[in-house]
Amino acid sequence: MRQAKPSRNVCKFLNNLKVEKIFNQIWKRILEILNDPDLSDSIKIGEKEDYVVLRNDVGEYRIMYYFDDTFVYFMLINKRNDGKVYKLYKQKN
Repeated sequence: MRQAKPSRNVCKFLNNLKVEKIFNQIWKRILEILNDPDLSDSIKIGEKEDYVVLRNDVGEYRIMYYFDDTFVYFMLINKRNDGKVYKLYKQKN
């Protein structure tokens, strides 16, 4: 299993999440991604020189991440309905 490397935004988002059910759903998906980061329901959204950025949906939320042989780098987690997650992604790149 790879190790998680969450960004500050991801840590802040998870710490501020008030609903335990949603937190548990997201955490379960994070563990699934750590076991197999190339999940069949993950969708490629971008490509950099060294890595491919993927997204995975969990209920009303999107997880954006990339990975190498050792780590899964979680870039963003946010609501998927308002497009905010893509705005944040574009700001970072």
